[in-house]
Amino acid sequence: MSFLDIAQLIQALLAFGLLIFVHELGHFIAALYCGITVEKFSIGFGPRLIGFTKNNIEYCISIIPFGGYVKMAGEDPTERDEEEEQTISTEGNPTGEFHTAPVRHRILVAIAGPLVNLAFGLILYSFMFMIWGEETVGSMKSTRIGHIQVNSAAEAADLKVGDQIVSVDGKKVRNWSELTETIMLTPPRNKVKLNLIREGRTVIASATTKSRKVGSRTVSQLGILPYQTLFVSGPPKIEGLQDQDRIIAIDGQEIHSQVDFNTKSQKGPVDLTIERNGKLFTIKNVLVNWHFQISSIPKGNISDKFESGDKVLRINGKPISAANLNELFQELDNFARNNNSSPVSFQLEKSDQLTTTAEIRPTVRDKRPKDNSEIDWHGLGIRHTYTNLACRENVETISYNFFTGWKRGAEESLEAIYRTFNVVQKLFTQSNTIGLVSGPVGILRIITKQSGPSLVFLIAFISINLAIVNLLPLAITDGGQILLFLIEAIRGKPIKLKYQVGIQTVAVVLLILLAVYITINDVRDLFSG
Repeated sequence: MSFLDIAQLIQALLAFGLLIFVHELGHFIAALYCGITVEKFSIGFGPRLIGFTKNNIEYCISIIPFGGYVKMAGEDPTERDEEEEQTISTEGNPTGEFHTAPVRHRILVAIAGPLVNLAFGLILYSFMFMIWGEETVGSMKSTRIGHIQVNSAAEAADLKVGDQIVSVDGKKVRNWSELTETIMLTPPRNKVKLNLIREGRTVIASATTKSRKVGSRTVSQLGILPYQTLFVSGPPKIEGLQDQDRIIAIDGQEIHSQVDFNTKSQKGPVDLTIERNGKLFTIKNVLVNWHFQISSIPKGNISDKFESGDKVLRINGKPISAANLNELFQELDNFARNNNSSPVSFQLEKSDQLTTTAEIRPTVRDKRPKDNSEIDWHGLGIRHTYTNLACRENVETISYNFFTGWKRGAEESLEAIYRTFNVVQKLFTQSNTIGLVSGPVGILRIITKQSGPSLVFLIAFISINLAIVNLLPLAITDGGQILLFLIEAIRGKPIKLKYQVGIQTVAVVLLILLAVYITINDVRDLFSG
């Protein structure tokens, strides 16, 4: 493990620990405010690693970092007898124990953790926008289709470039992220109803989603990309082109996505139509030079000759016919399926322009039909790179002051709440969704890949996510505890101790089973690269 890997792991553990600390701090402060005796404040579970005791409260970090707790006197029903449960306390709490505190105090303690998580998310979002602003691209604000992949669900449904998707199965989608998330959470090979706007007319289409493997998880896709407006980026090495020229067409065919540009520009000399200062120009016989390049080194049973930045010249001794990454990996996957996981050879050009050959042996998993089996390339990453011309969407940076930052932070917090409720609703209505959920291992893995504003954004989103999930009225959540306290208030007496113990036991068993299932998926993702 490199120094960078260690630093990223420490970053992830600190971020995860911060989220736990914030949540438990809410419970802790509320308990002290209500006069309830706190015995222990722990980040993590299991044996204590380090800690100290102050004012009869033990503060510690424990060996298992995936959670935390505040231990209050009289909280555990297994430590009480039935006689202690016969009356409900309404005023005062002379014993200082949790179970004898007034119901309103116990509800306050239970709800304080999620509320502090919500507030923490709002604060992080707001200050992130104040400090860094917000970078946006036009294509992500819309649901307009810019490219349809070959042999995709969208192609089979006769969707068109330029179509704007208004809703999926009656659920409105407002932007590209929301559209992508809605489709991903749909069961694979499931028929969805799409409401479209096509050339000003409302059109209803039906598409059967196809499945795609992301690590160990199976998600649905339509095979579409967003509608992009591309500009020349940076000083081009092609005569007649200028930085910020808008790319309109290649050989008379309009360009609405980066993939379209890649595909159409690789044919050789092309006629490139651009817009500059409101006027159209066509530059004849433009030769765009590009190549595929290794972007991440594969792990496992592979040659050690791969290096990030290597130029890919040939695959299996043949020139590369693919025009974009999707086509390239389709060809690689098909080769692996048809040749029983035989090694694939890559002819590579190194930074010193010397060539070498490296091999990778993919793994074909036989859990699905051969024509749709999962192919594991052990973390091999390839990117599409230009040498004499780069084009991309323009990025708009929006600045916020102290007041507008809070407003934008509140909007993003509400968006995070909406997205979390959407996923939770799918969890209870679609059997495939549970397989997409990540636990602590998965969250740590995601956090290690973030830095700067994206890291702050992710921590804020997870904090709000934790708040909403913990407010669900389930036996293993704060919301479940609140529900029991409300029942106690209505009945005028506590639920019988044996039922409390039974509920707690079932909740712990279910939590362990769920944690094991999610962790297995997370670990499989971790080792699949």
